[in-house]
Amino acid sequence: MAVLAGGAVLTGIFCAAPLTLGGGSSSLDASSFALLAACCGLGVTGLLAASALSRPLLRSVTTRTGPRPE
Repeated sequence: MAVLAGGAVLTGIFCAAPLTLGGGSSSLDASSFALLAACCGLGVTGLLAASALSRPLLRSVTTRTGPRPE
């Protein structure tokens, strides 16, 4: 899960960087850094929420007994 979270955050940074640098500046200023931080924060929050919401489903699937081999 940590690898997926790290990959998602890095993908978000990679995709959001052109948006933050789109103002004509080739460096990150305070407003573009705030936008990038907000995008990363929203992504991490979404990832944690999805993980928390999927736990009951995972728990219900793993507690069911499967067919027994005969």
